[in-house]
Amino acid sequence: TGQIMHWIDVGQPDERRILKASPRADRVTVISYTASTPVWWRGIENRITRTRNVAVWQIDPAQSQALAALAQRNMQLQVTVQDGTLWVSEGDRSVEIRPNRLNP
Repeated sequence: TGQIMHWIDVGQPDERRILKASPRADRVTVISYTASTPVWWRGIENRITRTRNVAVWQIDPAQSQALAALAQRNMQLQVTVQDGTLWVSEGDRSVEIRPNRLNP
């Protein structure tokens, strides 16, 4: 039917993009991963928190950088999720990610 089930944006999308996604998708998830996330979030928080289906998450920049360090041309990632914490492993290396939800 063309219905979007889950719209995922990574980074700091413009609020218009998020508000455009909200009525088009069943769920919208935004994952921000930079040190400037608090400034970006303060600028859009009032309008975004009114939406019913948008979840905004922040990943600590240090955790994001550690995750980026796992990247290789040919990699096989294993992800374990428990109690809101993610462990991402590639070979003998592992990174713990503790996302923080910014909106209720």
